[in-house]
Amino acid sequence: FDAESEARIAEWWGRRIADWLRAGVRGFRLDRPHMLPSGFLQQVIEAAKSASPECRFVGWTPGLAPEDLARLQTAGIDFTVASTCWWDFRTDWYIDEHARLEAVAPPIALSEMPGGVRLAESYPNSATLEEGYRRIVRYCATSEHGWLMPMGFEFACAAPLEAVHADPAAFRAQTELGNIQLAGAIAEANATGRDLRRKLPALHWERLSAPGADVLGEISPPVPKNGRWLRLVNAGNERGETLDPAALLARAGEALAVRGKGSDTEIFLDRAELLLLEIEPTAPVKLPAPKAQQQATAAARLPRLVIDHISPAV
Repeated sequence: FDAESEARIAEWWGRRIADWLRAGVRGFRLDRPHMLPSGFLQQVIEAAKSASPECRFVGWTPGLAPEDLARLQTAGIDFTVASTCWWDFRTDWYIDEHARLEAVAPPIALSEMPGGVRLAESYPNSATLEEGYRRIVRYCATSEHGWLMPMGFEFACAAPLEAVHADPAAFRAQTELGNIQLAGAIAEANATGRDLRRKLPALHWERLSAPGADVLGEISPPVPKNGRWLRLVNAGNERGETLDPAALLARAGEALAVRGKGSDTEIFLDRAELLLLEIEPTAPVKLPAPKAQQQATAAARLPRLVIDHISPAV
């Protein structure tokens, strides 16, 4: 746009959004936000927030290149969206993307692509499907800034979510024919996530495990009196994994242990399982004083007489 056109289009969108705000809309998804001038987005968002400060703008950012994300840093977006549903819990790219998204706005975890290929299509059988869905539910729900779940995900719908030619009757039929029922698991995971973010308002997960590891290990920052947590994820769908938590926690550079477990206790994760474990500082190890030091200490405690300035002296 040239400056004049940009101002006129921003004004038109401002009026349109104001109408939606008066109708009760409070959230907007910005598709392909990197294709718009940052100043234009900023004008539109500022105008909307001046009329309704509680409204929120979510930038649709999955798959955006680093240079595209960088252009959004001054746009005023409230949330970005992470590419969670495509991650294998092993490779580096998601960790790198998450850091880039944080520089723009807090990233929301994404359990499944709305309108795209359903997550159910990536699992070969019903057993691994349910376990995989439960893993992504628990991972997204315990993420820092919440998560997004498309309609139909709660019963592992395999049919695409139609955005244009939606058929309510067909959707109702799909709810009865769904692969699994996850409403209870989703509610439980959401409660766990809310409790975790209440205890840790500045929740941020830092990866401890090496890239490519079969078990992803992440640690939360220390918060006095509210505990500290270790999030473990079995990245595999075929077998369980045994983990030595002491070796993993040693990477944090602190003396830490899983609460209620000995330092030599191993942890087993079933296939596609996610565990949240509370951790705590370990007590310092006090070794007995060496024998020579004990003798010196005992001698120092004996009664003694000191004679000084003897004269004459030879």
